[in-house]
Amino acid sequence: MSQPTETFSSSACWIWGEKDVLAQNEWRYFRHRWTAPANLRRATLLITADSRYECSLNGTHIGRGPVRSFPFAYAYDTYDITPSVQAGADNVIAVLVNVFGDHSMVYIQGAAGLLVEIILEDNDGRITRISSGSDWRTTACEAFNQLAPRISVQLGFEEQIDGRQEILGWDSLELDDSGWVKAVE
Repeated sequence: MSQPTETFSSSACWIWGEKDVLAQNEWRYFRHRWTAPANLRRATLLITADSRYECSLNGTHIGRGPVRSFPFAYAYDTYDITPSVQAGADNVIAVLVNVFGDHSMVYIQGAAGLLVEIILEDNDGRITRISSGSDWRTTACEAFNQLAPRISVQLGFEEQIDGRQEILGWDSLELDDSGWVKAVE
């Protein structure tokens, strides 16, 4: 397996919903609206989370991850999102993150967080980076039961979901997220 060729810039920040909260089995939605250049040549997404994420762009599923890694050296995923980006128009990146917040045989406890960077290159060679930061919006995902029991000492929590509590279209461009809070760096 080859190493990613793109890396995060110093402007990308780890974000969460609240500062210095020791979350356990918490699920959060994150969103960020941005405009792509009209002469877009290439778009690359870099993403990781503590503990797991599911990512969409303009309502289309992009991927989930990251692979297991240590909290002091998180693995991150790289996606070519060029075909999914609407050039010269608004776009929205949407991520659902689950933090385990407790040790298991497959997870070493770390701080809850999401780290994202979108690298846009236009036909003139100009690079624009869209980074996770305090301008992102977030809200708790109440559809998942945060108090669900652990499957066993070795594994994580059960995923108990109440579909009636899910925010429909949470990953779509049309959703109005103005009532969501700003993410905390």
